[in-house]
Amino acid sequence: MGKKVKGLEVNRLVELEIDSREFKGVFPSRIEEIDGRGVHLAVPMRGGVRIPLHQGEPLRVIYVYDEDVYAFDTRVVARLAEPLAVLVVEAPRAVSRIERRKWVRLAVELPLQFQVGPLDGEWARGRTVDLSGGGVLFRTDEDWLGAGTIITLRLGLPERETVTCSARVIEVNNLRRGPLPYEVRCAFQDIREGHRDRIIGYIFACQRELLKKRIRQ
Repeated sequence: MGKKVKGLEVNRLVELEIDSREFKGVFPSRIEEIDGRGVHLAVPMRGGVRIPLHQGEPLRVIYVYDEDVYAFDTRVVARLAEPLAVLVVEAPRAVSRIERRKWVRLAVELPLQFQVGPLDGEWARGRTVDLSGGGVLFRTDEDWLGAGTIITLRLGLPERETVTCSARVIEVNNLRRGPLPYEVRCAFQDIREGHRDRIIGYIFACQRELLKKRIRQ
């Protein structure tokens, strides 16, 4: 591939943005190998079925590296079935950083569960207000949280695996209205990078959809 491209390495989790006649959307994948033929990507799946991309089809590869999001446009040059089912795409000479801020915050309402101590107890419930790769703001009807409390969060992301991590409560505000009056801001404290990548990937997928809607309007 020549000069090493920042963050482009085997086992890196990536997302493939596909806009073909048959399939449109963003799908998770992983870099399986990089060699003289190009970048080998795990064949993306939808509903347990492989997405049949063909030679010459364009796509965009998006990944997170060192707290930034990078992307490059490429095309399929080959499909291999052995030893793993992969797509081989043209290796980029360079990639573009598509986000300059450390964390992008997305206003989104998602179900969330949390608890303190051993994970065999009852989970309290809440709803997110906004979400970033560094933390979450959520609302709940629980009144026992305070600044500095370490909690375990369980967050369900649409069309992605559940993220479980620990977080530190930064502040709690009693809004004194609605069924979920307590607003809790948390910073992720012990989160696997793969889980953080899922959150950031979800945020950017939502932002792309919002941008497409604005363009159509």
